[in-house]
Parts: sequence; structure tokens; C-alpha cells
Amino acid sequence: MQRKIAGFWFAGLLLVVTPSSLPAQRSVWNVVLAGGDTLSECAPYTLEDSVLTLGCGGKMVSWSIDSIGIIFRHKESHFWTGAGYGALGGAALGAIIGAVAYTQPASASGQWFSYDPGRGAVAFGSGILGAAGGFAVGGIVGAFAGGDEVYQLSGQTRAMKRLTIQRVMMEEK
Repeated sequence: MQRKIAGFWFAGLLLVVTPSSLPAQRSVWNVVLAGGDTLSECAPYTLEDSVLTLGCGGKMVSWSIDSIGIIFRHKESHFWTGAGYGALGGAALGAIIGAVAYTQPASASGQWFSYDPGRGAVAFGSGILGAAGGFAVGGIVGAFAGGDEVYQLSGQTRAMKRLTIQRVMMEEK
């Protein structure tokens, strides 16, 4: 009975703390013009012929694609997603290892105190330790999974710039 309650508690905990329930991580595009000016927090809306319309800081602006040098966005860290997956994986792996590695202590004569927590308690404790380790490792991996996405447009032909911008716009949808 105790194992069933612990199993239901653990399953409920997994449902509550899944990585999909963590906050969404948002990114914005920045546009560096050929003259060196930077448009921050932009979203591409339309591309007609060689004119790109962007929503930047609540305003709609249009620029010729010939005047755009770089389009980039800073991808936010995926620390929490990585930490969530790491904790889940670490808890599962730790619990399995704890359950498999458990051995019942041999009773020794002359001992005045002996305690056997049982396979379930050892598996649970190992799961907690695995979750802590997995949280740390997954968080570090997730933090480094983010990175800037840069599209260098200067020096490209108008047709190549148009294709690159279309690809950026398709990724945003």
C-alpha cells in the first residue's frame, strides 16, 4: 500500500513539474542597417518586392532590403527547460539505480541498533539525489543551448537577401 501511495505521489509530482509547464521563452529580432543604425525588438511583417515592413517598438517601419546589413536575434537561455528535463531524467535514473543496488543489511551479532529503510525508501532517496544532479546538469546544458542567430545580409545579392528574409519570416510563424 505504501508503494502505491508513493508511486501515485511521484507520478503526480511529474505531471505538475514537467518542463512544458515552465514559462515560455521569447526572442525578438534586431536589424542592423548598412549605415550602422540598429532597430531593436522587431518582428518582420511583410516582404513585398524589395521592401521589408517591420514592427519595431510598437511602430511599423519599412526599409529597402538593400539597406539591411544584419538580422539577428538573441535566443534566451533554456535553463529551466534543461533543468526540468534533467531533474526528471535524474530522478528516474536515480530511483532505478537505488532500487537495483539495494541490498538488505545482514544482521550482525552484537549490534545494539539496526535499521533497514527498505528498497522503496532507498529508491526514493536515490531518486531525490538523481533529480538534484540532473537539475544542475540539465540547467547548465540548457543555458548553453541558447545563442544568437545571425543572418549576415551585407554583400549578398538582392535575391539572396530576399530568400534569407523569407526564411526568417517562415521561422517566426
